[in-house]
Amino acid sequence: MASPQLENGNFQIANELAEAFCRVNLSAYESRILWVIIRKTYGWKKKSDRITYSQFEIMTGLNRWHIRRYLNRLIERNIITKTGSGQRLFYAFQKDYSLWKPLPKQATVATVAQIGYEPLPKQATKPLPKQATTKEKKETIKRKSDFSKSLVSLFSEIEIEFSTEDLLHKQEFLDYWTEKNPNGKEERWQMEKVFDVKRRYQTWLRNYKRWTGQLDADRKAEEIAEALKYWGQNNA
Repeated sequence: MASPQLENGNFQIANELAEAFCRVNLSAYESRILWVIIRKTYGWKKKSDRITYSQFEIMTGLNRWHIRRYLNRLIERNIITKTGSGQRLFYAFQKDYSLWKPLPKQATVATVAQIGYEPLPKQATKPLPKQATTKEKKETIKRKSDFSKSLVSLFSEIEIEFSTEDLLHKQEFLDYWTEKNPNGKEERWQMEKVFDVKRRYQTWLRNYKRWTGQLDADRKAEEIAEALKYWGQNNA
């Protein structure tokens, strides 16, 4: 059972800053990374600290692909700062919350009107609507049906087609694609025109392996296996 004690280490945060945290919109991954930076700086009474990706991985449980992505998002929003270069990167928390940038808002009809675009004249001829084929109608019905389900339930339908090793990255995939949009009405995957869960996850795995170098290792292992097979057949 966990039993944190102040005498084992603690740090202070100003009430004003805590209230600013109450109002800022952060994703789950942004929050994890931000708290690592706060712990490594405020926790040691420092303004900035050199934090490696390995430290981020250990403290957040995230892989480097996600760490790089969400570090950049926090930097773009000016919630954290980064100095240095190469292997010596220092991160700091931006305590001046008036400099924090909000999540980008989606454009609305009112926004377009404020920019000053003139409406089309009433006499403008409208093109005839394209008649949907039976196949297109079926695909549209299927998309609507799919989007009414949860991504977790859709993934469970194709899960059997992947190995146990491939499914190690399932939760990262689901966490990314189920993140809510700024309005909180739709999840990321629901904003796509088409979302084939199986193909998306296959692409996710390829990108992850390419990032970690696993793809090259797999190809090399296949080449070695093929060479051994050829050698065995010709020396039988």
